[in-house]
Amino acid sequence: MRRMLFPALLCAALFSACKKSNESGGGPDGNSGGIVELNGTVVDENGVPVAGAAIKSDALQTTTNATGNFKLGGVKPVGSALVVYCSKNGYHSQTRHFTATGGNSAGVRITLQNRTTTHTLNAAAGGTLTLPRGASVQIPAGALVKPDGSTYNGAVDLAITHLDPADPQFSVKIPGGDLAAERTDKSVVVLYSYGMIDVDMTTTAGEKLQLKSGKTSLLSFPIPAFQQATAPATIPLWHFDEASGVWKEDGIATRQGNRYVGTVGHFSTWNVDDPKISAMVEGFVADPCQSGSPKVPGANVTIGQITVQTDKDGKFKARVPAGMAITMKLDPKLNNGRGATKEIAPMAAGGSVTQHISFPCGPQLTGRITNCEGKPWVGFVSMYLNGELLGSAYTDDQSRFLIFGPKGKTIVLKAFDMVGGSSEQTVAIPADDSGKELGDVKVCAKDQLKPAQFKINGGGYNQQTVQIGGKAGETFVALGMYDVHSHEILCTMVAGNQQLSLRVEAEAAGTFEESVLTMQLNGKTYTSQTMQVKITKFGQEGELVQGTFSGQAKEVNGTAVVSISEGKFEVLRIKG
Repeated sequence: MRRMLFPALLCAALFSACKKSNESGGGPDGNSGGIVELNGTVVDENGVPVAGAAIKSDALQTTTNATGNFKLGGVKPVGSALVVYCSKNGYHSQTRHFTATGGNSAGVRITLQNRTTTHTLNAAAGGTLTLPRGASVQIPAGALVKPDGSTYNGAVDLAITHLDPADPQFSVKIPGGDLAAERTDKSVVVLYSYGMIDVDMTTTAGEKLQLKSGKTSLLSFPIPAFQQATAPATIPLWHFDEASGVWKEDGIATRQGNRYVGTVGHFSTWNVDDPKISAMVEGFVADPCQSGSPKVPGANVTIGQITVQTDKDGKFKARVPAGMAITMKLDPKLNNGRGATKEIAPMAAGGSVTQHISFPCGPQLTGRITNCEGKPWVGFVSMYLNGELLGSAYTDDQSRFLIFGPKGKTIVLKAFDMVGGSSEQTVAIPADDSGKELGDVKVCAKDQLKPAQFKINGGGYNQQTVQIGGKAGETFVALGMYDVHSHEILCTMVAGNQQLSLRVEAEAAGTFEESVLTMQLNGKTYTSQTMQVKITKFGQEGELVQGTFSGQAKEVNGTAVVSISEGKFEVLRIKG
């Protein structure tokens, strides 16, 4: 079993505005200096809104609200591009770089990935680290340094992520978002990716580590089956420059069988990509079935390997590789249950094409989420057919939701609030476009969630009993989110300024010796060194996950080591 450690809590700082680059072969410019209003949404890998994420664009800053939304007025594009930086503790920071439509508004969807340490090694010994799908990273012996340049030979925590182009979420996970890149000769291109590897290394105390000057690491990228016929013998390596939001050419990878192997001199996100002169696709998303304006703001349009969002006028614009056939689609999972697809023929370098795309008509389910007392409540709904997620929708400022169902089918509609409540109902969808109003959908916790409890010793504590939750007048959130890709469940309990998170590689009840604990207690942050979690109940979505935990944790940026015993927890599973 691979070693799991906690997702790092200290996300990278937000970066300053990017520098302007000269565009070549890129088609017509978008907004070239006009001020825009930027609207966006931040979600996690499961599509759940992320509240309290820090957002920065140009010189402006804000945070997301309870539904993961944000607005920044007065943002100035850099040339024809907008750059947005997003971060929150416990997640990888994300940068989105995209082409402005030329109007006075822009929209963006940002997906934050949980930041999880996947491997450990001893820096003095080095080693080769492999991910489940075959990507690997080779760390030379004695090759790591701390931020002050001193050699580090102790234990290393590594968070290694492989972004696979075969992943349906590839376009929303990739750094930058639009695959804009700069070659060594400073010419600007757009990339077609064969895969990415991100490597982040820290000491056990949380200090960043990097390769020593003159040392190199060998990266191995598996080539997805659907790309093996077109993968060239050699391909440029690119690293992601977070400050500018673009990829920079930096070396060559060689194909060895069905993988690319390349040598790098520092760690970042690395990409094996075919550089292309760009062409431009622009248009609008229409909804001919709705009254009033047919153009849809906030729609998510996937064009090849990137996803862009329409502005308030329903318009989108994106640079794509010239000379390649491109599939443009509205993914139902990103668009309240409705989808459409359109093929775009290969375009000449520097060319442009206008391609509008329309949502299909369909029966719409509407309603309002309330709490048990009937008061409007923030939340979201998910729609399932035969156990498969068809789409999700979030409440507006009136706590109302709108989602589109498949004609003539009977679906399960599950509703959730943001503090652990849930409900579900079976809904028969009309066979025509008439739709259905569901009225008030009450969301209540199925069980009264018990507070988390444990004893803590060391670091100034003497077998003290700690309780998170259960205090009168204090909001207690206890949620469990299961990731179907990693087969991990993240159980998070929050009350006031205290927080406890347990990440367990589990999909059923059992005992798990190398689980992850992250804890914020009395103004300090602790992370697990060794943590045993026993899950006694592993409920389905909308049911309870219960268990016990014990082990040791270390203070972040401190020296205290604490022992945790007699831990008990229960959370409501909200995604699966």
